Formats: sequence, C-alpha cells, structure tokens
Amino acid sequence: MASRLTAIVSVTLVLLLLGLTGGIGLATRELMETVREELGFVVVMRADATTSNLNTVKQTIGRAPYTSSYSFSSPQEVHERYLNMIGADSAERAMLETLEITPFLPEFDVHVKSAYLHNDSLETIIASVQRLPGVENVTARREIINDIGQATQRVMITLLTVAAALLLISFVLINNTVRLSVYARRFIINTMSLVGATDSYIRRPFLLSAAKIGLIAGGIADVFYIIIKLTLPGLDAEMATLMTWTDTALLVLALPIIGIIVCTLAAWIATNRYLRRNYNQLYD
Repeated sequence: MASRLTAIVSVTLVLLLLGLTGGIGLATRELMETVREELGFVVVMRADATTSNLNTVKQTIGRAPYTSSYSFSSPQEVHERYLNMIGADSAERAMLETLEITPFLPEFDVHVKSAYLHNDSLETIIASVQRLPGVENVTARREIINDIGQATQRVMITLLTVAAALLLISFVLINNTVRLSVYARRFIINTMSLVGATDSYIRRPFLLSAAKIGLIAGGIADVFYIIIKLTLPGLDAEMATLMTWTDTALLVLALPIIGIIVCTLAAWIATNRYLRRNYNQLYD
C-alpha cells in the first residue's frame, strides 16, 4: 500500500510538471505567433496614386486569405508618427516641421497570418502586391520574422526535451514500483506458469493496477493544473491570456491518458522480466 501511494504521488508530480511544461510551450507558441503576425509587411504607395488605386489595394489586401489585419496611414499620419518616433529634440524633427509639404507617402501596414509567414509564401505574396496599381514598393521585415521563427523552434525543442525527460522519470518511477511488487510475487508467478496460466492472465492484474495508478495520478495532476489556471490571472494576466481554456482542456484530457500509457508500459516490461525466468533464476 505504501509503495502504491508513493507511486501515485511521484507520478502525479511528474505529470503536473509535464502539464505545466506543455502549458508553457503552448503559451510560448501563441505569443511567438502573435508577435510574428504583428510584423508582416508594409505597402508604400506612389505619390501620384489615385483614390482608385488605394481602393484596389485595400480591397485586395482585405480579401486576401493571408491577411490577419491591416491599417492605412495617410502621408500626414506617417509624418506625425515619424516625428513622434525621432523625439522632440531631434534636429531632423526641426527640419521636417519647417516643410510646407510632407515628404512621406501613404502606406498600408499588413499583418500576415502565421501560416503564410514563410520565405516562399511571403515572397509570392509580396510579388503579387508589388504588381498592384499605384504601389511604390513593399517592405517585409524578413530578418525579424525569421529570427522569431528560429527562436520559437529553439524554445519548442527545449520544452520537448524537458517533456521527454519527465516522461522518462515517470517511467522509471512506476517501473521500479511495479518491479518491487512483481519481485515479491515472483514465486507465485512462476507457480502459475507451471500450472498452465497464460502470460496475459498473469500479467493482467499488474497492468490493471498500474493503469489505475496512472489514472489516479493523472486525475490529481488535472485538479492541481486547473487550480493553477484559475489562480494565474491574479499572478500574471498576460500569461493567463496566452494559456487558453482550449489548451487547458487538451492538457487536462491528455495527462490521465499519458499516465495510463506510461504506467501500463512500465508494468508490462517489469512483469515480462519474471515471466521469462525459470525457478533457479528467481533468486537473482
């Protein structure tokens, strides 16, 4: 009973850490995708672009499947934004403020859906926009988009490595627990084999016991994970927003399943170790 309780507590802790790792991974991916979509590209229109040209570009971008959102800025708005960016004490600002006309051009700031933020897709999109009437040039923040994509991959690889390590720890814990149980009953197992009991018949109670441990541990881990999710808005509102309830539901469903699979597999391996031994080998 004590070993069973120890196994439940140990597997619960591992599954909870695994769930938190998964939650952080999903939140990180959501954050990175949001940041990437905010980058997109900028469409700068020509100075002589007509209202018809502007409407054509607006309709094309607005209806495009790759567009997450977009905004239009007049030359005056671009001018004002640039003045605010360079600061009040800049000599360039003083010079720009003396001009009677703005040197800036109208532009569209297009945010692209993450699925299209790949070099090949982005180049195709930019080429098609560049051909629209009245377009001066299209500028994409390629380096930043690529850097964020690479950073996302590194974070996800790190988190997957941590998750794999946690699964291994869980497997070792339950394997040791089951091995102790099987070792204590190894002579009974051998006797049952001698009288004709099949391997599956002998193995079944150990697998069911391990599966129950995984299910109970997964359920307890779910309770703690949901408590953490409910208290997270008071600790970090932004993180709570990134860890959506949809992702939480998936993790809550996955943890008991992972617990059952890992525990059952460990029990299978530990039981088979003694099913294939003869009487003299049981003393090893």
